[in-house]
Amino acid sequence: MSERLVRQSRAAEEEEFNLLRQPSTLTTPKQSFTIDVQFNNLQLTLPNGICIMQGVTGELQGGQFTAIMGPSGAGKSTFLSLLSGKTEPTGGKLTVNGEEASLKDFRELVGFVPQEDIMLRELTVEENIRHSALMRLPTGLSHEEKMDRVYQVMESLDLLHIRNSIIGDEIVRGISGGQRKRVNVAMELVADPSLLALDEPTSGLDSTTSSKLCETLCQLALAGGVNVAAVIHQPKIEILEKFTNVLLLGVGGKTVYMGPTKNMTDYFTGIGFPLPSQMNPADYYMDVIAGII
Repeated sequence: MSERLVRQSRAAEEEEFNLLRQPSTLTTPKQSFTIDVQFNNLQLTLPNGICIMQGVTGELQGGQFTAIMGPSGAGKSTFLSLLSGKTEPTGGKLTVNGEEASLKDFRELVGFVPQEDIMLRELTVEENIRHSALMRLPTGLSHEEKMDRVYQVMESLDLLHIRNSIIGDEIVRGISGGQRKRVNVAMELVADPSLLALDEPTSGLDSTTSSKLCETLCQLALAGGVNVAAVIHQPKIEILEKFTNVLLLGVGGKTVYMGPTKNMTDYFTGIGFPLPSQMNPADYYMDVIAGII
């Protein structure tokens, strides 16, 4: 296709896009189905006999935003693989909405945002998100409803002003690394998942952008009923407080704490580790888990 035809096609798509209703809040039009995941003594042992996760117990509920934290080697990314149905545990029990099941059976309702960029670099921001929407949203939705969803997601993640910018690569300059991270999130969010698992979504982002992204994910959980779980690396307190719950994993993939964020300080105080004044809770508890304190 010639460059002129490409420009004409994109101009026509943009004109169609601007004619759509422009909502101000992110909604979840596909379904009201929620996913609550309960897990008890989950284990994962590799074929060579090495156990990389053991004794992980807790619950992730729809309408809540859960932080997954722990030192290197604690099995955080492995746990996300279990949540997204990419990996099956070798031991323990996992239930979905109270019934023992495999999350592989719910893949169409599960979104997974990896650390690596997974988008087509030669396409624009909008084209990547639009492609994900057209491929993954239900066929029962009209084209207008799907494009409406694309607009909502781009607006919520502050991508509208760069929607016609190409992603770019090492040769062709495109959007920034932080913007690519938000596009990755948008490509999953546009599919309207009931369970959204994110592997370090704030990696490479400045504090302001990280806070805004976490606020968007928090609102998605609280207002949209989505079960959102994210691996996050020692967030500052303002970001940590946006999470409903925290799952702390220790070295070897063992559960150290699973519960409400607001109760974490009292829990550690009760076992002999009161939070020092002016200390970031995430930093302090990581030091406790690592045995530094």
